[in-house]
Amino acid sequence: MIKVRRSPQRVPTTRKEARGGAKKWTLSHLPNGTIKLFQDAVVPFACIKAGTKAPWAGLTTGDVQAIMDKVFGEDEHLVTENDVWCGLISYRLNDWRASFGQNGLKTVEQLFKDNMDEFDTKDAITNLVNTLLTIPEGEETAPFIWREWVNGKKKGIFQAELILNVFALAHLYLFDDPFDCVAGDHKPTGALLLSMQV
Repeated sequence: MIKVRRSPQRVPTTRKEARGGAKKWTLSHLPNGTIKLFQDAVVPFACIKAGTKAPWAGLTTGDVQAIMDKVFGEDEHLVTENDVWCGLISYRLNDWRASFGQNGLKTVEQLFKDNMDEFDTKDAITNLVNTLLTIPEGEETAPFIWREWVNGKKKGIFQAELILNVFALAHLYLFDDPFDCVAGDHKPTGALLLSMQV
């Protein structure tokens, strides 16, 4: 009697080998028919999840698997640590984090543009920046993180207009309903912290 056995599939030993020799993962490495859902659903869910973690923490393989199961169905695509899914998500999260800085710059530029009469000189701009960033004697925080700071009285930590504008432009746009941002298990503490680090 002849026994037919399936030969074990060779597992790539390096990431470059897993990518077929390419230096980086690209969308063309994704399974057929998955690119649109990856871009339209997986990436936003990954950014939303990343926004709940420490600002520079990555997603775990379990986080990515949960997103894949939500988008494609349970166990439709199994995730491993160094696979195309984790690789591409990591790249997209780097882009998402960079968007906080880009949106911070746009927000500050808009502030000065909207208030040109107040900030019409380099000295006026320098004075504002110094006031917002300098921690006053006896205080633990700088004024820029507060919605209101008058004569040492503070209200609304992390609610300054600059911070909230960056937060909205870089993170809230991911939600169909911005109030979903604070619902359930996705409290966006990491995204809020990124909004103030610009």
